[in-house]
Amino acid sequence: MRNALNTSRISKIEYIEYLRVFSAFFVIMIHVCAPYVKDINNDSWKYLIMWASSVRFPVNLFYMVSGALILNPNKEFEITKFFKKHFLKILLIFVIWSFIYAFINIVPLISDNKDTTEILNIFFTNWAKGEYHMGFLLQLLAFYIAVPIYRLICEKIKIVEYILIIWLISSCVISAFNTNEIIKGY
Repeated sequence: MRNALNTSRISKIEYIEYLRVFSAFFVIMIHVCAPYVKDINNDSWKYLIMWASSVRFPVNLFYMVSGALILNPNKEFEITKFFKKHFLKILLIFVIWSFIYAFINIVPLISDNKDTTEILNIFFTNWAKGEYHMGFLLQLLAFYIAVPIYRLICEKIKIVEYILIIWLISSCVISAFNTNEIIKGY
């Protein structure tokens, strides 16, 4: 992991770009499968579910790419510049597209002569939470808020190793308990 961060800028950008293209292709596959997965009566449904589930990994790859680029301790970091460049841009995209989707979703309610208070309530609720496929943006905003803390951690490699060991041990313990609960259920 340490060598990957210290490689030359050209090779770093190359492999990051390959990961982005690779991930983007599979995100497209997720969206292509989505309408068909909803149709449970489809004869191919179980195969579509299997395919749609197997191509879910690129979202995590995009997070890893963001982490590799933003949390690199060798890269200069200025918090105000970061929030202006990254956080505000993603927030603006989320707010605008959530507004558009929320408006589109209430148009049928307006034509059905629903109560204005109910329509406004639905509109503002949908605007605040966004559409399901925009969850990536909300998670990215949460990551961006935590970036200053993560950068402090990444500057100290021993802290990162310690956190990874705790994560590994705790996830194994949690998995062991969850497995016991699953087995009891059968």
